[in-house]
Amino acid sequence: MMLPALATIIAIAGAHGPVKLTVPFELSIEHETEWGQSVFLTGDHPLLGNNNPVRAIKLSPHEYPVWSVTLDLPPGTSFQPRFILRDDNFDRLADPTNFQELEIRREHLVTGEPGAPPTFDPPPPEASPARVETFVFNPGNFSSRTIRVLLPKGYNEGTDPYPLLLAQDGQNVFHPGGPFGTWNLDQTITQLIDEGSIPPIILVGVDNTNERFAEYIPNWGSLMGTDGRGNEFLAMIRDELIPELESRYRLSAEPEDRTHLGSSLGGLLGWEAAHSFRDTFGTVAALSPSFQIETETIMTMAAEEPSARSRLYIDSGTLGSTGDGYWNTIGVRDRLIESGHAIGPDFMHRVGLNQQHNEAAWRARSPRVLLWIYNPEAFITSD
Repeated sequence: MMLPALATIIAIAGAHGPVKLTVPFELSIEHETEWGQSVFLTGDHPLLGNNNPVRAIKLSPHEYPVWSVTLDLPPGTSFQPRFILRDDNFDRLADPTNFQELEIRREHLVTGEPGAPPTFDPPPPEASPARVETFVFNPGNFSSRTIRVLLPKGYNEGTDPYPLLLAQDGQNVFHPGGPFGTWNLDQTITQLIDEGSIPPIILVGVDNTNERFAEYIPNWGSLMGTDGRGNEFLAMIRDELIPELESRYRLSAEPEDRTHLGSSLGGLLGWEAAHSFRDTFGTVAALSPSFQIETETIMTMAAEEPSARSRLYIDSGTLGSTGDGYWNTIGVRDRLIESGHAIGPDFMHRVGLNQQHNEAAWRARSPRVLLWIYNPEAFITSD
């Protein structure tokens, strides 16, 4: 679906009352910066960091010296935009003193009737406990591997189908984890369901193999002499693994109820899934995606209009020699904003301050990722 026309917000000297908006809307400011500086947006709203500079949204300079971002906030949202200048080297992003005030604008109001975020009833105390099952899967043209399945509390008593969250690097996603640690995602999901923060879902972890490079890199990419087979791998998931899962478990058949989750190369594979397999996965969450591989191809894909891809979450950390690929991820984010993506329920970018490229960082970010996937209204109003 094409985005409606954007309402560009301009501060009007002497005006009274809030600036009224319809979503999606663009906030922009013209400002010439020095090398290493960027303009950020904050304000008195959770998505804007509640006036905390370290949680402000970096604006995109795709029409420099105009800096802008497109937002999709819930109807009834009231906020006051505040533009600040920051040194945007990833090693200074966590410094709360790293900002200079540029402009504070009057109150803005998103028109429409406000709605409450959806609520989900937690499982009753007598519900059958959550459990993890495993089975060995033997695909036609790829190595056999273990499949790990979290069935939520109350699965035995129900008859309704469940949303599917399919995660790559399955042995690192489930407790107790693999050689590089664990996300503890099965435990996190169970806790969020118990709290009523997300609906009951089925988590499926697909273990990797020693052919991980080939399996996770899309066919248009290569790494260390290994050509990608990622599109074939995703087709195998669609045509072989998902039918096998459907024969074993009650899964929703709707793409909007199916999410692909991956980190690093698994996040790069998710990027391809969001474009070429959006009829299989309506949502993709790519944590610390390896956007350094075939960057030109990725930027070309990011220039496509929003209807060309699934709902999309991307992020990075800030530690390590490259800041966990911070600049590559920001570059892709800027191109997505330029092509019409509004930060909100259908597109989200986040930065994990002082986090590295590892399972501990992805574990720390995963509760918020899950909330954005399954309860985006609550994510936006409590970010």
